[in-house]
Amino acid sequence: MSLDEQTNEDTIVESIVKQLLSFKDEPEDNSRSQLQDFHLPDNLDNESLVRIFESIPTNIRIELWQHLPKERYWDILQDLQTETVRHILDKLDDDNITTLRDSATAELALQFVDIIPDTLLHSIIGDQEDEIAGELIEALNFDEGQLGRYLNKNVMRVRSHMSIESLIKKLHILRAEEQNIVAIYVFDKNKELLGYVPLEELIYADHQHTVATLTKEIIAFAHRDEVIDTVRKIHGSDETLWYPIRGDKHIIGAVSLSHILWEVGDYLNDAHISESGGKEEDLFTPLNIAARIRGLWLVINLMTAFLASWAIGLFEVALQQIVALAILMPVVASMGGIAGSQTLAVAIRGLALNHLSDANIKLLLKKEVMIGLLNGGLIGALIGVVVNFWFGSWELGLIIFIAIVINNLAAASSGTFIPFLLKKVNIDPAVSGSVILTTVTDIVGFVIFLGLASIFLVTH
Repeated sequence: MSLDEQTNEDTIVESIVKQLLSFKDEPEDNSRSQLQDFHLPDNLDNESLVRIFESIPTNIRIELWQHLPKERYWDILQDLQTETVRHILDKLDDDNITTLRDSATAELALQFVDIIPDTLLHSIIGDQEDEIAGELIEALNFDEGQLGRYLNKNVMRVRSHMSIESLIKKLHILRAEEQNIVAIYVFDKNKELLGYVPLEELIYADHQHTVATLTKEIIAFAHRDEVIDTVRKIHGSDETLWYPIRGDKHIIGAVSLSHILWEVGDYLNDAHISESGGKEEDLFTPLNIAARIRGLWLVINLMTAFLASWAIGLFEVALQQIVALAILMPVVASMGGIAGSQTLAVAIRGLALNHLSDANIKLLLKKEVMIGLLNGGLIGALIGVVVNFWFGSWELGLIIFIAIVINNLAAASSGTFIPFLLKKVNIDPAVSGSVILTTVTDIVGFVIFLGLASIFLVTH
């Protein structure tokens, strides 16, 4: 896709998101009637649809779901984030669930086993043929991250002295029985794995030779090995290979590298690279460039640290009279910094995935402010009680409570807007966002905490 085409696609997606979000403030019945008249463009690809679903709240997602063609249900679910899928499945009505069940395969059931409701999972398993259902139940005995969950049992085990002619005849028989063999593994007389036979080389091989002449070495893994650990060992190998998987003693099946890479795609996806030409640091930016980018923001951080120190200096009298203020200052700053970092991470992730835009930034802000108010109130109250018992001052406990609540609100607001605004001006928020955020939460926290203490606790 060209840059112009991508820009046009982004514009269409953002326009649809804005239109959908305009329904959120309407009364429920009116909102539903408006959305029933909404037309979803037929030519939108899965990626664009996923971006739209990830950019709107759950209640509108469910309404929008009714506009999807039924044959695209599973395709869209496969590309959505886990929590988004969970929210959608929890809200779908019986008719939608029935449609999903009727169009599901054993592979889909396995992929979504930890997300879909148990009743739907059991229905899908019950709809499969006995052999497939048995294999599915066996796969569910493994954790999501273990190789045994993704096992393919359609493998052949042959001895090294077998002739290639005999092997080909056996393959024909198995294929006539509709067994799609994905890999052939070769063993010696002691049943030790020697390697595999490339299926494509059988066509040109001399039928009078033995299997040993075609055997190539391959790594075997245990059925309870973790997928992510396996990828680290074989990353860069031929993606078409099917790697043998051992049970307690013997080879019980195979898993392909392409399947493994698909399963751990969230871990291995390349970092989002902006097409705007901004200077963003990726995983392997050259040393001198990365050091220069980070060094600039470290210097800026030093300047902002002096700014925070200057703010503290304004309350020198209060600090001299009440030593407890100096002890408690880091608590206020730390709580705001951590809360802001959590919001910052959510916003940066939203930008990287193209889920955060002008259309829904206010909606995210509202959500984060409510979280900041809730967590700030609960944690601030707890800290206030501790401070009251520690220093014997309910006034000081109340002041730190107020400071933490206000600082959490500042953290939520700045954590939402800072990466968004930095992206607008072509500055990488992953490198610079935390510097600005820390400055905001430090200064707001110190000024509120020390300012209230100066007003109500310090004798003038």
